[in-house]
Amino acid sequence: MKEKIVKRHLWLFFLGFPLQLWTTNVFVDLAKKIGKFIFLEEKMLFPEDKIMAYVLVEFDVTKGLPTEVEICCLESGILCSSWII
Repeated sequence: MKEKIVKRHLWLFFLGFPLQLWTTNVFVDLAKKIGKFIFLEEKMLFPEDKIMAYVLVEFDVTKGLPTEVEICCLESGILCSSWII
């Protein structure tokens, strides 16, 4: 029997995120580690608003959320960094 997939939307909220990682690509990559990227709050792209960011993802509730994700961003000088959610 096939397992049922239950999809929900979830807003991810990032506060105090390192500025060297503050790129659209990094936020999209983080969203994809949790589920399907849907939307990135546009106002967070402006320099004066780099305090918090909101990213909307769709994820499978039956799989749960990860407790930790790893990102690699060579352009910022950070090879790999783990983030506990």
